[in-house]
Amino acid sequence: MTLRIRSTAVAALLAALALAGCSKTDAGGKSTPAKSPQATALSGYSHDVTDDVFGYYMPDKDYRAGKFVFRNISLGGLEDFTTYEEGKTAEKNFAPFLLEFDDTTSKQATNELGGIYYKNAPRVLPIAYKVTKTTLAFAGTDKQLGAVTFTGTLDLRALKAAQNGNDKQVVATGDLTFAGKTFKNVRFTWFGGD
Repeated sequence: MTLRIRSTAVAALLAALALAGCSKTDAGGKSTPAKSPQATALSGYSHDVTDDVFGYYMPDKDYRAGKFVFRNISLGGLEDFTTYEEGKTAEKNFAPFLLEFDDTTSKQATNELGGIYYKNAPRVLPIAYKVTKTTLAFAGTDKQLGAVTFTGTLDLRALKAAQNGNDKQVVATGDLTFAGKTFKNVRFTWFGGD
């Protein structure tokens, strides 16, 4: 039953993307009309990677659609993927693959470390994801951002180098859609967290 609901939700998400006629913006900021989504639909939750992919995948620059800016992709540890895929995750605002955004018009506050953050910071959980040794794919939806998707490549060799201190390595590259815009060839570095 749950898989059928997820598949239906993914199909609805892809149909919404096709009907939305989203504009596409490449990494240089050029915008073009969007083409319909790829025929291969993402469904369910799966990971096929034994390497440690935990961390925050930080975009190479600001990717903005209206008042929203993309902050990062967050990937959990291997145990997080297994627990989530088995339906045993207790926390409702967590998934081992999620995308975070900031509403730059919202009020700001200070966190416990003294950092500034936006109070309206949507965290998009997946309706489907796939993580392999070479692929990152995500589909989700948010009431403020609409359909949110990411399809890209993961470079495990670069990720290992980043985890060993070379934090300038590009560890992932892909196409990101949110709030009606698609950004092509978004490049990511890796951050292990505080």
